[in-house]
Amino acid sequence: LGDLKHSLQAYLASVSFVDAQIGRVLDALDRLNLTNTTLVVLWSDHGYHLGEHHLWQKRTLYDPSARAPVIIAVPGAKSRGVACQRVVEFIDLYPTTVDIALGDVPNNVDGRSLRPLLDDPQAEWDGVACTQILRPGNDSLIMGRSITSDRWRYIEWSAGADGRELYDQQSDPGELHNVAENPAHADVIQDCESKCGREHSVRRLPLRSIERAFERTIERVQRIINTRQAAVERQPHDVATLFPWRGSAAEVLDNLGVDPMLPENRRTSQGVGDRALIADRKSVV
Repeated sequence: LGDLKHSLQAYLASVSFVDAQIGRVLDALDRLNLTNTTLVVLWSDHGYHLGEHHLWQKRTLYDPSARAPVIIAVPGAKSRGVACQRVVEFIDLYPTTVDIALGDVPNNVDGRSLRPLLDDPQAEWDGVACTQILRPGNDSLIMGRSITSDRWRYIEWSAGADGRELYDQQSDPGELHNVAENPAHADVIQDCESKCGREHSVRRLPLRSIERAFERTIERVQRIINTRQAAVERQPHDVATLFPWRGSAAEVLDNLGVDPMLPENRRTSQGVGDRALIADRKSVV
């Protein structure tokens, strides 16, 4: 329980830190009189499990990991500070930026402009999001893919050969009850598969190519670890130089005597966060 508390504390501290940096950027735009002529787009890599599904990691196909924030501030947009619940993808950011900056999107780019949602967050959309990851199998890596609509999340492993999952996010937001084997939902699975196949075919790579790229990354990381370990063994007194941030973020905070959960330590970032996420003059998706 103690480790869990410290890990949550460290995670929230990192969120508060990033939140404060976003506020500095927005303050700079105001100070330089650039706010009304600047498009601001904020997004992150991916989510992170904080105990959901008994997981504490980032590489899964469930909502806490696959979902990430997208915040867009467009000068003069019709919607101001209104959250949008439509399903969009990072691949939509490029056509959105081009559309806002130039007023036209080339036909040969993936994704689609989010400008209709910036004008009306409740506009009809019918969007889906496709997420892919690799996970270890018995003899080889297994490709996993999830397709998310406004109601359903469909997950398949090795094109269904190693398992399928289907979750109704309206009645089961925690994604705890897999209904993929329920014949009543066969049409839902077929619809999810067809949508992802149609909208994402351009971006698919041969499975072996993806596996090999992943393997090369693992090999590079292992070489770095081996090199550093060898250096430590040769010169034990240089460990602090090679690993300047030893220990968890929570331990660093403890050593500094900082508790990010206390209101007095969140005062600055709280104000910045209110402005960055729900500012009344900025559109949010």
